[in-house]
Amino acid sequence: ILNPAYTGMADGAEATISNYGYVNGIEGSPKTLAFSFHSPIARDKMGIGGAVLHDKIGVTTSTKAFVAFSYKIFFDFQDNRPDWQLYSPGVVSFGITAGVQQFQDNLLDLGIVGDPNFSQNISATIPTVGVGILFNHSSFYVGVSAPNVIGDALVSQDNLKLENPVYGYFGYRFFTNRFEEIMIKPNMLLKYENGAPLQADMNVAVSFKNKFEVGAGYRTNSAINFLAG
Repeated sequence: ILNPAYTGMADGAEATISNYGYVNGIEGSPKTLAFSFHSPIARDKMGIGGAVLHDKIGVTTSTKAFVAFSYKIFFDFQDNRPDWQLYSPGVVSFGITAGVQQFQDNLLDLGIVGDPNFSQNISATIPTVGVGILFNHSSFYVGVSAPNVIGDALVSQDNLKLENPVYGYFGYRFFTNRFEEIMIKPNMLLKYENGAPLQADMNVAVSFKNKFEVGAGYRTNSAINFLAG
C-alpha cells in the first residue's frame, strides 16, 4: 500500500485486511479499512497486486483502488544469515501503480453559514499514478515512494487541490551467532507532505525464528504503539 516496489516480494501470494478506528465510538475520528493482494510471477522477477482502501475522517471520505506491478533485479550477496530468514537478499525492486480515487467532502454537514468556501459539498474523481523503489539486503532495507506523482492534474473538479505525501523508510536486522534464534529489527518510516510537519514512525521488533515477534513504536507528536505477531 505504501510502496508498489514491495509487490511480489513475499515467497508466495499474500493477502491482507487491515482495520483502523472502526472499533472506537468517537465521532469524527479517523477510520481506515483496507484490502490488498500481491504475488510474485515470472520466477519471482516480477510482481502483481492491487488494493482497495476506504478512509473517513470528519466529513471527508476517500475510496481508492489501484493495481500494482513491480520488476526486480537480483544480486548475489554472500552473507552468514540464518536459514529461517524469509527475506530475499540482494534485490532492487521498481514498482508502479495505476488507479482511481473517489473523494467526497460533505462540507454542508459542518453548518458553516456565510462562507463561500463551505457553501457546497465537494465530490471528485481523481486518477492516480504511484511509483516506488526498494532495495532489500539480508541485513537492511531502504525504500522511497510517492502514491500519486501526478497529484491533482487530472482531477474532475477544478477547485480541489490535493497535497500528496512522499514516504521514505529504512530498517536493519541485527543477527549474531550468539543469538541464533533471535533477530532484532529497528526501523523508521518518514512521511513528508507539503504544508504538514514531517512525520516519523520509529519502531523496533524482536523476532524469534520468524515464528513470533513483539515490538513497540513511537509516532512523532501522535502515538505510542505495541505489536505482537
